[in-house]
Amino acid sequence: MSRSMNKLLLAGVIIAIVLGLQKFHLIYFPLDILNLLSIFHNSNSFIPHNSLVSDPVFQFEPWRVFAKEQLLRGQFPLWNDLNAGGVPLFANSQSAVLFPLNYLYYILPVSISLNLIVLLKFMLLFIFSRLYIKSIGISEKVSILGSFCVCFAGFPLVWILWPHTNVYIFLPLFLYLTEKISQTNRNSHRQYVFLALAYFFAILGGHYETLVHLMLLHIPYLLFRLYSQKKKLIHSLIFIFFGFMAASIQLLPFLEYFLLSYAFAYRVHSQYLVLPIQSIVQNFIPFILGAPHLKFYQPITATTNFQEAIGGYTGLVVLLVSFIGSVALLNKNKLLNFWIASSVFFWFLTFKIWPIGLLLNLPILSQAQNSRISAIAAFSTIMIFIFSIEKFSFIIKKKKRIMNTVLLGAISLLIGGVILCVIFANFTNIQAFKHPFINTLILHLIFLIITTTTFYLLLHFKRNSGVFVSLLTLVVLLQTLFLLGNYVPFVNTVYYYPVTSVVKKLQGINRGTILEVGNPSILPDINLMYGISQAQNYDGIEVKKYKEAFDNAFPIINHWGKVEKVSLKSLQEFGINYVLSDYNINDTYQPLQDKFTSILGPLDKSYSPSITFSLRNKNLSSVRILPANYNRKNSCSMFMEVIEKSTGTRVFKTKITCNEMLDKMFYDIAIENSRFEYGHDYVIRFSTDGTKKDSIGLWGDKGKPFVQLYYSVFHTQYEYIGTYDGINLFRVPNSQPINIEGQYRILHQTNTSLLLEYNASVDQNIVIKKTFYPGWNAYIDGKKMELIRRGPFMDVKSAKGHHVLKIVYEPLSFLVGFIFSFCSLLIMAIYFLRNEFRQKWLKNTSKIIQARICKLFISSSWLTSSAILLVFLIGGLVIFLVPLSYLPLHNSFEFTTSVNWLTVNHHALKKDYLIVGLFILIVPVSLLTGLMYLLWRRKK
Repeated sequence: MSRSMNKLLLAGVIIAIVLGLQKFHLIYFPLDILNLLSIFHNSNSFIPHNSLVSDPVFQFEPWRVFAKEQLLRGQFPLWNDLNAGGVPLFANSQSAVLFPLNYLYYILPVSISLNLIVLLKFMLLFIFSRLYIKSIGISEKVSILGSFCVCFAGFPLVWILWPHTNVYIFLPLFLYLTEKISQTNRNSHRQYVFLALAYFFAILGGHYETLVHLMLLHIPYLLFRLYSQKKKLIHSLIFIFFGFMAASIQLLPFLEYFLLSYAFAYRVHSQYLVLPIQSIVQNFIPFILGAPHLKFYQPITATTNFQEAIGGYTGLVVLLVSFIGSVALLNKNKLLNFWIASSVFFWFLTFKIWPIGLLLNLPILSQAQNSRISAIAAFSTIMIFIFSIEKFSFIIKKKKRIMNTVLLGAISLLIGGVILCVIFANFTNIQAFKHPFINTLILHLIFLIITTTTFYLLLHFKRNSGVFVSLLTLVVLLQTLFLLGNYVPFVNTVYYYPVTSVVKKLQGINRGTILEVGNPSILPDINLMYGISQAQNYDGIEVKKYKEAFDNAFPIINHWGKVEKVSLKSLQEFGINYVLSDYNINDTYQPLQDKFTSILGPLDKSYSPSITFSLRNKNLSSVRILPANYNRKNSCSMFMEVIEKSTGTRVFKTKITCNEMLDKMFYDIAIENSRFEYGHDYVIRFSTDGTKKDSIGLWGDKGKPFVQLYYSVFHTQYEYIGTYDGINLFRVPNSQPINIEGQYRILHQTNTSLLLEYNASVDQNIVIKKTFYPGWNAYIDGKKMELIRRGPFMDVKSAKGHHVLKIVYEPLSFLVGFIFSFCSLLIMAIYFLRNEFRQKWLKNTSKIIQARICKLFISSSWLTSSAILLVFLIGGLVIFLVPLSYLPLHNSFEFTTSVNWLTVNHHALKKDYLIVGLFILIVPVSLLTGLMYLLWRRKK
């Protein structure tokens, strides 16, 4: 089959998959994880498929939706005004606003673009891997096998929805272009420019930690391959630098944000940034402790999780063959020696093994999440595997004993593991082996035994045959894609950020900033999906001054990182208008047991934990507990009863359905019609009827459940609005977004500007509760004024009287970055075109086109040619004008006053500029299309 047919077939497969998923309303996106939040949870909800894949739902998708909305309004998404008083959005590199694949998201429906972007990521990784593997002399069949290994290794599969893989997919392209530079003596300018562009797009991918890790491999590889070709090496390094310069539009705003960030000031090197050495076992037996997308799962340590630990997984067969190849082929090939050394180096670095691990103390690496270096170690391991398969005939002939020992030894160990699990589970009293997970582990070990044994039996085939390589590919995919392919679930589009009762209420009342207290509900960033302002932010960077001020104002937080207690003064200071809470924030509380280090339970007839308390007053309103539902949907019932200790009289009892309670989410039980006596001692007891197979537990410490008591008060500070989706909504009195002595009116407001008309009663400093950040400028009656920092917010000096204030975000870092990017891309374009114009093919093509055009107009009538060109021009205008009437391009005049119409404001011309620009573009495009048609017609 020809290459063109292969490309058409691949494109057809991708289109068929996307259309098929669209037909069944499925998206490859873990929206079911929203059910972890109480506002999306109800009695019919299901437990999320995988609790670890939350970031795409809670962060990346809201950022992308916000960016799309801003772009459709004709505004560049520089600033997010809906979180934490405002935070940079574009400067937060993980938003990846300019990453090319995200352009599909901006122009296509979400249900199509989400699936298409994932498929294109895998496709690009496969294509780039195949290009590189073939460029180093590996055969066609083995290169396809190796590309599948790279494409469906642990890291791409589990991180595919993260910006990490936006960057990672370029690793094989870096290596391929390096090989082409090394092997090519003519037209190498193309490879230099493509290398610069590869780095440019990788930077736009948005995850710089991953890029640093890739460069730890690529730069040594570049030195290794071009060491004897100094001129090429220097040119390559220069163009990598140009790639960075071309990405200045993204890099400079990010660096500014990072240097002013909370992360830069407080993130320090810790054991969390590397993998614990014991997690290496998951590269051999990935589900040794279960997996988050399976029924049973336990992290190997408290400082890491499955997603981090599995990044180096390549499949047991790949790992074993790589080890055999390293022993059998050492010093047989210089490039293979490089990959062997690279594999050892990066595995040592992943686990911070001395002395290589000392490199992680260097300035940049000391603050990076270095557990993901395992992805580079896995790539190096796959390269050894590819060389080993290519030279398998040699290994069979010369090193058969080593191969048999390793493979049979691994199979024997797996069989031994199965036997031990069966023996301990059935013939001992060790409780750990009585756990239902042991059956899952046994099945997993048996699966590894079968697939690894299958590979061993494949050795009887002819080593270089297509059947051998195809079957080996199947074995590898069984150990990777089959095991991890459902790590991210397919979810029905009906679950795409539904509008709940509390969201409807917040959208229906006066606009204001909300704060979550207690349980997470409308998490920071999810609020972007609904146009709701949130007092907190969650992007891993954070504006330092705002974060410090917020933490000082609200020092009491819970295990979710949410504010647990509030004060009216702090709420007013931050301009917070509404509070969402799982309990009544007007009540006073009595902590009985605040610690929760372990799960008490599961509850059953034989186990009913209890706690004793003395009543402070008769107005006990609620009891707050912390359930443990074992990450599943439970159908049991839990009872809570309150008993007077001295008499044994039950004064209160209630029944709660277990599926109402979420794991480690606070649950508030209202106390009604009780017969409490002040000063008496009471016992709270929890139990279940024990009729269901599943059950519920309670978090607590030293046998005592977590319990807090709440007492109602006569005078309330906060207006209770209502309870929606199990969340209480309160209004904060006298909390304003702008502090000014006098009257004011907001004339117009966008995410990057504020237009304010006011009448100041005295000379004063106006406090604008927007985050103080470089790039914000203030203009009063058209005159630029200095912005002053007051805490995390902005102050501007104003004289007494009637004025118009405009505050606008005009970041210098973005402007300078744009200039650097434009100049760098222009220089590369000039360099590329200058060298291309020297090529013979271009000169010959130019002569042919000139000859045909002359011949065309000489032999054809001018009237006919003109008529055809006119038809194409009119057709282009129709194609241009018809969709324009349906596009959501709406930019109106800004609201303002006559005072500053000429001096401050200008008509919002973005739509006009876009229309004129497209109109100017459509004329040459239409005429060029018509000309090409005439040439084709003449040739025909």
